[in-house]
Amino acid sequence: MGISIKHGLGCLYLRVLPEEYVSVQRRLHRVEAFPINEESTLQVGKLPNLHRDAFDRLIVAQAIVEDLAIVTPDRLIGMYPVSVVW
Repeated sequence: MGISIKHGLGCLYLRVLPEEYVSVQRRLHRVEAFPINEESTLQVGKLPNLHRDAFDRLIVAQAIVEDLAIVTPDRLIGMYPVSVVW
């Protein structure tokens, strides 16, 4: 969702449409799509307000609920109680 929005705003250049890019990259890198569930959305409200980006906060919440690591260069995400791969 974030890729589509950033692309639509002109903040992210892609050589193909976002739906094609995401699909190809997921298969290429063996990344599984992860649905957003109720528990993750409720976890967002329990997070400290360290990050203004709602999408990033949802990713953090989902990583906490599912016990996953996040791959990101965003140092703010590292301030949450979640595993981060820099």
